[in-house]
Amino acid sequence: MDLNKINAAAARVRLETRKVSDLKVRDLFAVGKVKEVKTQFGNKVVLELDDEFQIFLPHHLQIFFLEKEPDQLRLLKAQADEGDLMVEYQGNRVFKFIIRRNDPRYGELSPF
Repeated sequence: MDLNKINAAAARVRLETRKVSDLKVRDLFAVGKVKEVKTQFGNKVVLELDDEFQIFLPHHLQIFFLEKEPDQLRLLKAQADEGDLMVEYQGNRVFKFIIRRNDPRYGELSPF
């Protein structure tokens, strides 16, 4: 039994859920976790951003990750788990996903 893991889980506070419309254009966020959650409307993909809040991805990305390309969701989760995934909000419900180590513009950001 790993008490450190148990205590970390017990101390975890539920993150605030924000709307995509609350984000500012060109805002850049560290993706701490990519989750698939069950809701009354079916399965949805949620991103935990900057360890401060979470968002539900827009409908077109839900369809892409859950129906058309589930392998891409698995890969996205792996990148987030490695602490290597960033996302930039580009407005109009459009996101740009960035692998930090592949983009020198973001290489000097502090780890999340």
